[in-house]
Amino acid sequence: MKINPLIASTAIHRYEKVVSQKQAAATTLAAPSDTVEISDRAQLFASLIGAARESELEPSNKIHGIINRLAAGQYTIAIDRVAGKMLGLDRDVPPDDAAGESL
Repeated sequence: MKINPLIASTAIHRYEKVVSQKQAAATTLAAPSDTVEISDRAQLFASLIGAARESELEPSNKIHGIINRLAAGQYTIAIDRVAGKMLGLDRDVPPDDAAGESL
């Protein structure tokens, strides 16, 4: 029996083509790619959260000053002003304590 070289060549070429297509398909299926897009608003929110975490957690100098003045008995609280502010009656009255802090 004699084998026709043209038929053998065509058969080999078809076989190689099928194998290469299967390899390309396997590569495509094996490496899917996903993408994630983060909106500008989400990025801003994340940066604000980061800044808040890095911010100073200690009370400010004003708070330390009030605490020290309270401890020394030098800070007086005007009870009528506090009550007025709680009721919304005393909004534009200037503070009467020596340091000028408002309650």
